Amino acid sequence: MVLLSGCQLWPSKTNQAINMEHNIGSNAGSIEGPTVGETEQQEIKISVAPLPQVPVEQSLKSYQQILKHSDDPEARQRVLRRMADLTMMAAENEGIEDIITDTDQTAIDGAATSGTLIKIDEYQNQYLDIGYENAITLYESFLQSGVEGSKRAETYYLLAKVYDLMGEIERSLEMLNRLVLEHPESTYYQEAQFRRGEILFSDGDFHPAADAYHQILSRRNNQRFYQQAIYKYGWSLFKLSEYHQAGDAFFELLDYLMEEAAQHGVKKSARKLLSDTQRVISLTYSHLDGPKSLQAKFEKMGGRNYESEIYAALSDLYLHQERYKDAADSYQTFISVHPLHALAPSFQSSIIAAYTKGGFPSLILPAKEDYVTQFGAQSEFWQVYHQIAQAQSPYNDIEKQTLKALKPELKKHLWDIASHYHALAQKSTYPAGYLIAANWYQQLLATFIQDDDARQINLLLAESLFSGRKYAEAIIEFNHTANDYSGVSQANADASYFALVAYQKLLSALPKEAKQTSSEDSLAGSTTIPTTIPTTTPTREDWIKKKIRHGLMFSERYSFDQRVPQILDAARIDQLFIKDLAGAVETSRWIVVLNPAPTVSLQKKAWLTIADGEFDLTHYARAERAYKTLLDFQGFSANQRLRFLEQQVTSIYKQGEILRDNNLKLLAAEQFLRVGQVFPNSKIRPNAEFDAANLYLEENRWPQAIEVLTRFRSLYSDNKLVDTIPDKLALAYESTQQWALAAIEMETISNRYQDTDIELSRQTLWHAAELRDKAQQTEQAIRVYKKYIWGFEQPLEQRAEAQFRLVNLYGALNDTLKRNFWLSKLQKNYLTQGDKNTDRTLYLAAWATFTLADPVYKSFLAVQLTLPLKKSLKAKQRLMKQTLEAYRLVLEIGVADFTTASTFRMGEIYRQLAVELIASERPSALNDIELEQYEILLEEQALPIEDQAIEIHESNTELVLQLIYDEWVRKSFTSLRELLPARYKKDEKSEQFVNEIL
Repeated sequence: MVLLSGCQLWPSKTNQAINMEHNIGSNAGSIEGPTVGETEQQEIKISVAPLPQVPVEQSLKSYQQILKHSDDPEARQRVLRRMADLTMMAAENEGIEDIITDTDQTAIDGAATSGTLIKIDEYQNQYLDIGYENAITLYESFLQSGVEGSKRAETYYLLAKVYDLMGEIERSLEMLNRLVLEHPESTYYQEAQFRRGEILFSDGDFHPAADAYHQILSRRNNQRFYQQAIYKYGWSLFKLSEYHQAGDAFFELLDYLMEEAAQHGVKKSARKLLSDTQRVISLTYSHLDGPKSLQAKFEKMGGRNYESEIYAALSDLYLHQERYKDAADSYQTFISVHPLHALAPSFQSSIIAAYTKGGFPSLILPAKEDYVTQFGAQSEFWQVYHQIAQAQSPYNDIEKQTLKALKPELKKHLWDIASHYHALAQKSTYPAGYLIAANWYQQLLATFIQDDDARQINLLLAESLFSGRKYAEAIIEFNHTANDYSGVSQANADASYFALVAYQKLLSALPKEAKQTSSEDSLAGSTTIPTTIPTTTPTREDWIKKKIRHGLMFSERYSFDQRVPQILDAARIDQLFIKDLAGAVETSRWIVVLNPAPTVSLQKKAWLTIADGEFDLTHYARAERAYKTLLDFQGFSANQRLRFLEQQVTSIYKQGEILRDNNLKLLAAEQFLRVGQVFPNSKIRPNAEFDAANLYLEENRWPQAIEVLTRFRSLYSDNKLVDTIPDKLALAYESTQQWALAAIEMETISNRYQDTDIELSRQTLWHAAELRDKAQQTEQAIRVYKKYIWGFEQPLEQRAEAQFRLVNLYGALNDTLKRNFWLSKLQKNYLTQGDKNTDRTLYLAAWATFTLADPVYKSFLAVQLTLPLKKSLKAKQRLMKQTLEAYRLVLEIGVADFTTASTFRMGEIYRQLAVELIASERPSALNDIELEQYEILLEEQALPIEDQAIEIHESNTELVLQLIYDEWVRKSFTSLRELLPARYKKDEKSEQFVNEIL
């Protein structure tokens, strides 16, 4: 528990602060200082000013003189308050030494007369408590002087502090009570409530203490006391046995601390409070229903990432109290709620440890079995964590570490369980006991097949099955023991021989009159031992054949063993034993044509030898026919039939490879496609289909290639070859003029390479946009061009080209707003890209600027000069300015095609304005003289404008000297003939001559 000492938290003033307040002016009414929260949370920086230091004694004497001679009630209040503060300061520092021994009784009497009660006896050298008493007397006198508001609340606060320092806790509590009752809006309110709570809590008055803390929490407008208040609020409720409410408070605090830690890290000061809060939560819920109440709480408030820590803390408490079963139940509750939590295995181990420490042997074994069930290789936990841990990801360290920690514990428990049941079976006369042990050995082996002791486990499994009279399963496991592990040859031979003994035991147990009801397992090649039991019940003949095949393997593998002569016994098997594959195939072909026909079992073995042998000899057409014949037989398992089908279509695929190698590509493609026709679910079908598609592409058989590739992508979306399909389909679609589909594939390629090959991504995205445009898919073309623009800033010229095409596309849609947006982007290229601009980007910028200016130019022409002339002229001049700025930018860009046009337009703007000024409407109220003067004024204004128009048009016509003579230069000549007919009317022949030269 964190106990807060109240007397250590009261703020105090420095001597310097008091000295600076000796002035009794307008600010001498109260002490404004930091409260406890501020002093704890803020770094105090004191800047010492070079002020003269006045002794406290002298200050008090000065105040006494003021008190003696002043009749002003407010001034006397300030003096009393200042004397109390100084007395308090002196008492806190070193005690009072003859400070007020000569206090003028007349001054004190005068203070009392004005309503201020001061009872001050003779001051002498005294102890600190006497100094505090003087301060109390002065503060109480200050209160009785009629002070109100924040000053009164502050005085209560200071009195509470003095009483606390003197050890008069009840009086301190009284002052605090008056403060919170009379001044609930005071800045000292929350601190006062906190100190009330501390005093009441220390006195064991937990109800009012809880109320005081709760008052702090209910405001939440000041966080200084929040952590301490809610912590002590929880403890108060705990002391009142209100455990549910106490738990709510502690969890609220824990959430707050966790959020603070997540945002700012765990501070040193908060670490202990965090730990204490977790412990007190466990203590609280131990007084309820323990983990059940805890579970209900989390269900109510929602999951938390610290749940495991709370359950662990509760378990630790129970363990400390030697309540081992309760500790285990706490761990188990967490596991039940969070079975896939990374700590669940560790908690289950803690359950086992608790039972062990508590002496509950009957519960230990079931707990270990629960461990295996919940976290073993067959559990959901294992499957989830193993799948994540095996993924190629940088974010699966937790899963990897969890499995790493889990496996040793799991293996230990499996060993303990299996050994326990094995030992019980050895003491029992019932064979079934061995099968329980065998089940646990199977789990142990399946989980830790790669471990060094896997062979030992496998052998114990085989022996348990043998002792449990499960001879068929024992044979399989003896064979695994002999064949699947590296080791001493003699030891492997012994394990293999034990399988033969199991065969003999099995045959001895079979009824002699049993009829054959099933066929034998297929041969994986010619010498492989079967590793699965047939799905139907084999007859004695089947088991004998199995025993013979096993014996041939034994004779081949362990030829050094002295038991080999006892095992050899058959001609065809002898041929397989000497690995005469060609001879075995020939013998098998002879067997299958015998008349009368041999047993179905022998025929199957013969055809299997033929099929596998011809395949191994690369006679793939013969192998295909042999496998097809095998599939006509009944009695094979699903796995066997699956293998035959795979081998059959593999033979077909191999034939296709040979045709391809001989450049018979179309025939090869047909063979490859036969794989899917014969066995649609074949493992090799994806490769076969893909190879066929490539061959069709090589032969320009576009429709066939498209059909195969689209089917491939639909069937095998997870295949890594799918990533190469867009390139191929794009080629095929373009070759068949399916522009839209080709565009889709091109965009897919661009998306795939946007992080790995930016240039390829850029080129393919551009081509996708062109294809969309070519397919007349305007909206899609717009989307892709935009995607290109936002995705690739360089090269600038192609980006500008995309912007240009967007201008045209939006123009086709009559979307002027968006068209103008992209025109402005073309213009912006010139303004922002500097020397990165090319001839093409400059041309497009000039074109865009000229185009954007056209609506403004037309608006300028449309504005008529009407009365009042000043208003209409102003509007026209504003449009004139905008238009001229745009055309000047065109001139700045310097593209000839638009320079002459812009120059002509600029000249026309001035010419038009001059003409319209002259032709503008005249005021009707003018007499003849006024009208004549008005027209003279108009002409005076129009003449400079007309001169400007002439100058601009002449600059345009001078371009003829640079061999530039386009329609805009010609139009400038035309305008000049109107502006200066005397000079330019006669130049019509010259203009014709220039035209002929150009």
